[in-house]
Amino acid sequence: MKDLSTKRFRRFNFTLYEHVDVSFVKLIEDKFNDSNNCIQYIIFQLEFNHHASGTGGRVHMQGFAILKDQMRIGRYNPKGEFGSGIKNIFKSNSIHIDFANGTPEQCRDYCRKKYNRCKNHDRCKCDYFNLEEICENCDDNCVRDLARVCDVNEDDTPSGPWEFGVIRCDDPIKSDRRSKRNDEIECMAKAIDKIVGGEDIDDVLVEYAPMISSRVTVNIDRIAKAVSNVNNRFEKRCWDPCNIYIFGTPGTGKTFWTSIVFPDAYKKSMDDDWKWWENYNNDHIIVINEMERGSASWKNLLNILDRVEMRVQVKGSSREYIGMYQVFTSNTGLRELYDYADDHPYYERLNGFRSVNRKFYQAIERRFNFIIEEKFQKLEFDIEFDGNITRDYALEIVRKLNRKGKLLRLGDKIIWREDFNNNDRYMVEDGDELHLDFIVYPEIIEKLNRKNHNYEIEIIEEICELRDDNGVRKRRYDFDDENSKRLKTSQGDQNIL
Repeated sequence: MKDLSTKRFRRFNFTLYEHVDVSFVKLIEDKFNDSNNCIQYIIFQLEFNHHASGTGGRVHMQGFAILKDQMRIGRYNPKGEFGSGIKNIFKSNSIHIDFANGTPEQCRDYCRKKYNRCKNHDRCKCDYFNLEEICENCDDNCVRDLARVCDVNEDDTPSGPWEFGVIRCDDPIKSDRRSKRNDEIECMAKAIDKIVGGEDIDDVLVEYAPMISSRVTVNIDRIAKAVSNVNNRFEKRCWDPCNIYIFGTPGTGKTFWTSIVFPDAYKKSMDDDWKWWENYNNDHIIVINEMERGSASWKNLLNILDRVEMRVQVKGSSREYIGMYQVFTSNTGLRELYDYADDHPYYERLNGFRSVNRKFYQAIERRFNFIIEEKFQKLEFDIEFDGNITRDYALEIVRKLNRKGKLLRLGDKIIWREDFNNNDRYMVEDGDELHLDFIVYPEIIEKLNRKNHNYEIEIIEEICELRDDNGVRKRRYDFDDENSKRLKTSQGDQNIL
């Protein structure tokens, strides 16, 4: 038992086995009639000790008091000399005092109760005044007996409750904090009981998350991890992700394009072998910018591109990786990322031995759904017509190219943009989700206009691939016209002058 003799009290519950009659009531009345009264509020009633058998026990005064100032327990001297403290106020050395842990209203209800609570459960919260209102821990088999002496004896024995003074309203902010703290204590007790009972700690944390204190950031982080762990039990990657590789020289707008198409994607920061995935939380769309040679090991990259289950490291834990759409941007092509076995079948060792290179380009290439060279921002078009070429004549010429693409008007110029113009560098599967022609995105044009270029791009006509009467595809350049010499191309292998 704790030694409370040195503690100071202002609000306390007390149990008194002396003066268990109207003499104690007279004592309190005299205190409140005295100008030097040190009691702000007090309530008490005459009760029997509660026995499990339901029979009445020893009679005592059960009460709650609030003092005007803090005071020690002290001692009572019947001779009236050297008495001090709470015991001297109540004229008793046998009074038992405890700290009042509940709110003043809860303590007041406890000291004027009509029914005792059930002793079969440690945390019984049944109503003090109505037998029909029972808590979740009790049932109809629980026994709740009468508390006051007059009710037990069924006579007119003065039993109270007697109440003196008023309970001053506490600061509403402090009162609200105290109430929340008490609720948190109850929730923590229930959560601990469930964990001790064998329930999963993550399930318990998710259930009681709204009632657990959020003032400590560790609690928030732990709850987030618990939610992630619970969700990850039911979602593991079992699909082939859509992998997109976009490369081009710096400043061509690769990152800007990904921010337009995938605004809510998880942006992976670069680190050693992509070890840390900070703040990753079950994101399905992943963007990895500035991929370069040596960014990731061969095995790690294959695991990310494949459908295999994998976990990634976050601070203090790990998360299930469930990427569906994975976008990679780089300044170099896919062939420059590794030394492939196609070009380097062996590794030369310092000891003179050679080891077999098992990194094949096809192993990486076939895992990408789209490999795109982004060049629109640099305005590198396949053919740019002179200003005096008419629209109809330009359309006639590009039809002879027998290639898929778009004839565009850029300001006062007419430009031909070919789709998939270098099949050695592009590998595209069927699908309408993405297109190599970035002109269809108005945000790109808006960005160009903000740079004061004032481009007005218009799609004049879209050309599909043509074939002859026998179904044979025509030659790439199957025309001979003096006016065609005025065509200019941005690529050497397409020069038709």
